[in-house]
Amino acid sequence: MLKYLPILALIYGIIDSFFYKGIKRIVNPKGVAVKHAEKKKKPYPNNEKITRTKVNGIVRLSFGLIIVIIFTARLNLSWYNEPMLERVNDEDKSNKPYKVAIQNYIENNDIPSLVIGIVDESGSQIYTYGYKTNRDFLRNEKVNEKTLYEIGSISKVFTGMMLADAILTDSIVENQPINTLLPEEIYKNKELYKQITLENLATHTSSLPRVISNPRDIIINISAGLLGTNPYYKFTEKRIFDYMETMEVTSEIG
Repeated sequence: MLKYLPILALIYGIIDSFFYKGIKRIVNPKGVAVKHAEKKKKPYPNNEKITRTKVNGIVRLSFGLIIVIIFTARLNLSWYNEPMLERVNDEDKSNKPYKVAIQNYIENNDIPSLVIGIVDESGSQIYTYGYKTNRDFLRNEKVNEKTLYEIGSISKVFTGMMLADAILTDSIVENQPINTLLPEEIYKNKELYKQITLENLATHTSSLPRVISNPRDIIINISAGLLGTNPYYKFTEKRIFDYMETMEVTSEIG
């Protein structure tokens, strides 16, 4: 339910701003104009001001109706664009079990979209399903074999492999302090980063905080938790380095 709050807030804003206030200005333009003048401590409105208030109401209501028409048309269009499981490279027409298995997985797990590549004795196959957004009224572009997905914690696998390769090729050592690899002089001299090693980072024993915790980002993290969105997408390299100047560990390192 919480993930629909932004949409509900948008709908409420449209109803209040365009419909309620628009109709109110059309039905009772004099009352609205008088109330506005009293609030702003302005002179009693003349006929011209009252007429402008009514015109403003007509414009508001018209915009509201246009938004509803566009929204409804887009939503109706999406009903005819129900996602389908498709095969990108369809050279082999043989009946493979993959499509049935993928379709069952989609139906049983409420999957908004996916791209799957399969390699077997007959070659490679790519299956796609869904759109680049799972919001019905924004569906306009299907995923394809080049669509990029956020892989979240799967990135740790690649990071760990790269670290292992660097250790095997003697580029670095696992107990190397991270201050030797940080770019700015302030980080190299900070006592904290002399104690944390690459091994600590790889084994989750650095005791560094999970996310940036300044006031601005606390709000982002809470919103992400409620809405199910990515709390890290605004964490640029610069913001992380800025935060590292004052960052403290949450428990004993190691």
